[in-house]
Amino acid sequence: MPADPDAIDWSSLVHADGSAEDVPALLSALRSSDADERNEAISDFYLKLFPFGRVFDSTAASLPFLLEHAEDVTAPGRDWVVPILVEIGEESAEGCAGAHGPDAAEVEALVILREHAGVFVELTSAPDSRLRQAAFRGVALFLDDPAQAAAVLRSRLPDADASIERRLLVEAMASLALRTPAVSEQARAWLDQVASDDDADLETRLAAAVQRVRCTPAQIGEDAVPAAIDLLRRMKPYDARLLHTIHDTLDGRTPQRTALITEYLSDPHPRARRDALRMSKELMCSWRGDHTGLISRVADRLDDRHLAVSADAAAVLHSCHALIGPVRETLAAYVAAQRTSHGPGVWAAPQWHLRWAHQEAVCALARRGDLRALPSLLVALDSGVDDWRAVEVAGCLPEGGDQLVPRLIPLLDQVTAAARPHDRTSFYAMLSALAVFGDEAALPALIRALDTAMDGAAHAVLRALGSFGPAASGVLDRIRPLTTESDIHVRRAAIAALWSIGRDLDEALPLLQGLLDEPFDFAVAEAADILGQIGPPAAVAVPRLRELLTHSWLGARFASALWEIGGPPETRAVLDTLLHGWVNDPETTDKVVTCLDRMGTAAESVLPRLRDELRRTRRCENWSVDNDERLQRQYRAIIERLS
Repeated sequence: MPADPDAIDWSSLVHADGSAEDVPALLSALRSSDADERNEAISDFYLKLFPFGRVFDSTAASLPFLLEHAEDVTAPGRDWVVPILVEIGEESAEGCAGAHGPDAAEVEALVILREHAGVFVELTSAPDSRLRQAAFRGVALFLDDPAQAAAVLRSRLPDADASIERRLLVEAMASLALRTPAVSEQARAWLDQVASDDDADLETRLAAAVQRVRCTPAQIGEDAVPAAIDLLRRMKPYDARLLHTIHDTLDGRTPQRTALITEYLSDPHPRARRDALRMSKELMCSWRGDHTGLISRVADRLDDRHLAVSADAAAVLHSCHALIGPVRETLAAYVAAQRTSHGPGVWAAPQWHLRWAHQEAVCALARRGDLRALPSLLVALDSGVDDWRAVEVAGCLPEGGDQLVPRLIPLLDQVTAAARPHDRTSFYAMLSALAVFGDEAALPALIRALDTAMDGAAHAVLRALGSFGPAASGVLDRIRPLTTESDIHVRRAAIAALWSIGRDLDEALPLLQGLLDEPFDFAVAEAADILGQIGPPAAVAVPRLRELLTHSWLGARFASALWEIGGPPETRAVLDTLLHGWVNDPETTDKVVTCLDRMGTAAESVLPRLRDELRRTRRCENWSVDNDERLQRQYRAIIERLS
């Protein structure tokens, strides 16, 4: 390794701030005897040479000097240097194995670290435990001889002087097994041995059991989770990290994960119960399945003696509101009991956890359209305390419009007048709710909002006005001038509202055709949606819609519009486009399935794909539980109708 950083042409290298010419001074400061100077250099290293895990060519070039630093027993700051070396190696290894291919800097960094893996072997027996713990990971990651790496890790266990050190050793062994299949069998055997060693401490045994499962998740036996639960139950104090590791390792094994969570939902330690609630949310939001038992166990925690646990339970039910059918009465009873015990104003209670628990429970009920949420929402709107939360769910209670609309109208006026950026979300939510209620008493307020809408929000007001249909015909003269606005957002919304309210095909059709030729994808897509609503009378748009079927990510929307207008003669082109979008862009699934549903028997050929989608166990990434559950119902309905 070079002894002099000045021997490198750092000006030809870069880091996050540009030229890497300042790296030699930074490397020197990392070895400073002045702790403040050293800490500032550490911060600079992370910001410049390793920001958010990114590896630059200057990062790789600095590694020989960091390795030299790590070996120097007289140098200060080694407890920082060794972990950062391992972190850089981990990020580089992950990048090299990624779908986008290796980056040259990551490859170089990994080569350097593997060439000097002996440094980490030596450090596994260093006097400083922080150095040893980081070095275990380095041995598993960098040593080219996997048998030697396994031997080193095994040999260090008897001398490990702390439970965390033993846990990191077994974790490193599992990582080695995952990296190098050649030693995976002997690594698993060793982990089994440690897990079943009655003379070992419970934490080490459990860590070994968890890491054994991590090594071969496809081979998890029926006894793996009960055995882990038994060890967890016997181990005090509660260990969150081990619980989360085995939970994550179980992946889509819903029954096993449910058993693990259920055990901890009744744990004496409130932190354990809160962790279990967070894991229950993660499981139900990420994986399909029968969650009836788990949702019931979560609802049981509403009456927990610790308000923080109650609030977490209510928050989980809110996040998973599409699944709360089996506990809906329990939830409603909880909301009623809170109002009885703490008064009707409990929504605005000064105790944070009490207020939060009540609000989450009320919002969960409201999301299901349950009018028993209404009294608390009215308290929110009347008091102004967290009224934004009530506004967000108000539109879920259309039957409560007679009481909600008179409260939302003045609130809309206030927000519009203030024109504050942080009010934008509530502004949109109020517009959405008023659109759902369809109460014509709100029209004057919406017109006022159109005149004074906060910057960039006029299009949202136009959408709300359009939802009233012909009942809002009195505002057509206000809308027509906006159909030629230079702002494309306002123009497209005005054209949409013009059609929804006026229903004059001769007036709307030329404007919609004009939108189809706009350079803005979102405007073209909206025009297609409206033309699809018009149906066969919009046949003049068919040639342009056919051209748009090849669009990279909006093809499904154009195909849907083409079907609504052209019907069965367009079946082949429409199906091909829908299926292409479905495969290549999951975000189009909603539009695809809705169109398939409307196509009827013309969509028979996609039955196998629908059945495959229904067999999926993992929910689509970034989808809400509600959306995924609704899609499953659509799949079943289409399959039943076409089978």
